[in-house]
Amino acid sequence: MITLYDLPTLSGDPSSSPFAVRIRFALRIKNLPFTTRFVEYNEIAAAAKEIGAPPTGVRQDGSPKYTVPMIYDSETKTAVADSLLIAKYLDRTYPDSGPTLVPDDTEILQNFFASDTSFTFLTPLYPLLRVGVFRKISPSMQKQYVNIGPPFDPHEKFDEKEMAEKWAQVEATLRKMDGVMGSRDTLGKAKEPTFADTALGANLLLIRYVVGADSPEWKALMLWHNGRWGKYLDWLENYGINPVKMS
Repeated sequence: MITLYDLPTLSGDPSSSPFAVRIRFALRIKNLPFTTRFVEYNEIAAAAKEIGAPPTGVRQDGSPKYTVPMIYDSETKTAVADSLLIAKYLDRTYPDSGPTLVPDDTEILQNFFASDTSFTFLTPLYPLLRVGVFRKISPSMQKQYVNIGPPFDPHEKFDEKEMAEKWAQVEATLRKMDGVMGSRDTLGKAKEPTFADTALGANLLLIRYVVGADSPEWKALMLWHNGRWGKYLDWLENYGINPVKMS
């Protein structure tokens, strides 16, 4: 059985980490059953060392940096961290289960899309997303969260006119992505989801997680570009075994 390490939310629904949601998508796309172990920010390093998961980077002080998602596969007694490496591990270890997430010769492009391009439409909303995530995690997590990333005001109120301009920027970026995808259902060649799709889907779900499924902003986004993103997300959330939720 595979155990996914993820961040908890106040409601208990996963997740405040779009990177972990990528792997929720990936595991279900691959039709692989899994369990979840929730860890707070200050518990990640200990959990990683416990299962033997390697660090995913180095902090400014030179110490190893451990992050979620990470998985532990009891069948192979293997721990893997970093969403792309996890996707590649699932393809390599379970080649006959579900579609291939990272087809041969696509790794560089998929990694670039997942780590860069898929975040471009989120950039205008970054302050809103930071505050929104803060408000949806526990008090103990909040104390840790304020020390992660650039400083921000958790009580910030956003100007309505300014936010309308930000949402217009989001729409413009997604319009370009819609044009690139054209008539294709996915970011890959086949009509099957790839790792890049898990990244795009997870970032869309991050917006829904913060603003709420019933918000006018989310309802508008779901109708943009002939309803592409609503249909895309519905297809991706319900692909494979059990739906993926982040709300």
